[in-house]
Formats: sequence, structure tokens, C-alpha cells
Amino acid sequence: MKIHIDFSIFQSPVKAYGNVSGTLDLPSIPISGDTISFMFSNTPEMMPNVGFSGMLAVENRRYDVNQEIAFSLSLESIVLESAEAAEKIMSYFEKGFGLFGIRY
Repeated sequence: MKIHIDFSIFQSPVKAYGNVSGTLDLPSIPISGDTISFMFSNTPEMMPNVGFSGMLAVENRRYDVNQEIAFSLSLESIVLESAEAAEKIMSYFEKGFGLFGIRY
């Protein structure tokens, strides 16, 4: 089932780096509090060792009427320690999962 996701990436606890969004194919619709694992992608891309556990919790879910993709999930933010770490993890989501990163 195709589900739209979005979440933010921070390069410090107070400075946003960007936003990641896109579509995932999941077997069912997660509910708030569920976690989604991004530890392994479908590509040779390896998750960088930057302090990210590979798991993101679902914070909110929304049903979109009359849309091709009817379900949207807001995932928890990722907070890292530097812009370099934030860029590495954003690139991992882009290359490893086909998601779109917007850098601020």
C-alpha cells in the first residue's frame, strides 16, 4: 500500500537542516506510535553512522479524500550534531529509498 511520509532533519537541537518526503510501499497503515525501520534500503546504500538509530516513530496520520495516495504519515524528526551528518542522512534517504530532500 502506497503511503506518503514526511519528516524534518535538524543539524542541531535548534537549527533545521531540511525536510524529507515521498512515498513508501508498506504492507499496512501504521498508527501513531508505531515505528518504521529505515535501517536497510533496497539499494547498496549503507546507512551512515551519524547517530541515527534507523527507526522513526509515526507522530500523526491523515486520510486524504479523493487523492491517488490516500494516506499520509508525519514521522518524528531526526536531530543530529552537524550539517555534515544531516547531509549524509538526507542523502541516504534520497538514494536508498527514493525520497525527496529539501535543504533549507
